[in-house]
Amino acid sequence: ARAYDVYLNNDKNSIQDPITGDWILAIAGGKNLTIKPEFRDINGKKLSVAVKWEIDKLYDDYGTAFVKSFKNGTLVTEKVTQPKFTTVTFKVSEDLVDPAYGTPDEDGNIRFTVIVGVYPATTSLQITENGRVVTQDLWRKVGCAPFQLSAQTNEYAAPGWEWKSSNEKIAWVDPFTGEVYSTGKAGTVTITATAKDGTGKKDSVKIVFAN
Repeated sequence: ARAYDVYLNNDKNSIQDPITGDWILAIAGGKNLTIKPEFRDINGKKLSVAVKWEIDKLYDDYGTAFVKSFKNGTLVTEKVTQPKFTTVTFKVSEDLVDPAYGTPDEDGNIRFTVIVGVYPATTSLQITENGRVVTQDLWRKVGCAPFQLSAQTNEYAAPGWEWKSSNEKIAWVDPFTGEVYSTGKAGTVTITATAKDGTGKKDSVKIVFAN
């Protein structure tokens, strides 16, 4: 069977670089990251597909290793003081994927590339609104316009967080952007931001929606 849907099952590490706009898989230096491509046929059935792996570089421009080892899609990383980036490629035989995914290379493989960022670990994370750290409960009117939350971390940590609402019947939050939407019902929710670098560092804020 041929794969018509190819994607990475790495949402918990996926961030968008605020400067370049590139999508990056983020990991804190010293932790491991396993890249998980998934393949599905035209009916959505999951397929087992043979993959070949390559990595662009294990060392920075000064010859310092930031990836200790790479095998079968898993990076074992070193601790870093500034972000380091590499590109991982996984290759699949052209007979196994939809031709729409690209032109095969000279070996007859379709190539998929992933940018990986190795960052200093997140050691502090604070939710912010309008550039200010939120230190107390927020109050909003039921049915208010969507409003934006963000977060700040220690210097050079991965700039991306997973956002969740404790009660989507009251308000839901975009899991990537942190934008909060009232459903029009009164009540209280807790919005939590979790670092996407594998450290599990998180912060929460309580929001009261009242008439």
